[in-house]
Amino acid sequence: MTRLRVSMSFFAALLWTTLAWGQATAPPPQGSQPPDDTPSIKLGVMLFTDYTFTAAPAIKDADGNTVQSSAFNVGRAYINVTGNISHLVAFRITPDISRETGSGS
Repeated sequence: MTRLRVSMSFFAALLWTTLAWGQATAPPPQGSQPPDDTPSIKLGVMLFTDYTFTAAPAIKDADGNTVQSSAFNVGRAYINVTGNISHLVAFRITPDISRETGSGS
């Protein structure tokens, strides 16, 4: 009976110290930092492009040489201007620029 009591006391002490180590104290809360009010402006661009090469029919250039037609086209472009005036006010401006496809273009 004494041996059982000693082993139970040992395991209870072991459990108690394990639980005490497992409960780490949390650091005291830091003071809140004021929000960043630094103004910023960012510029971004998105291009929709294509490259076209036509092997046949061959065409004649200005000098009369036979050449294959090739073209690099920008079909549409977005210019993104984003920024923050303060932590409360932000803006985004996105003009959509595209090629005119009328008969006069």
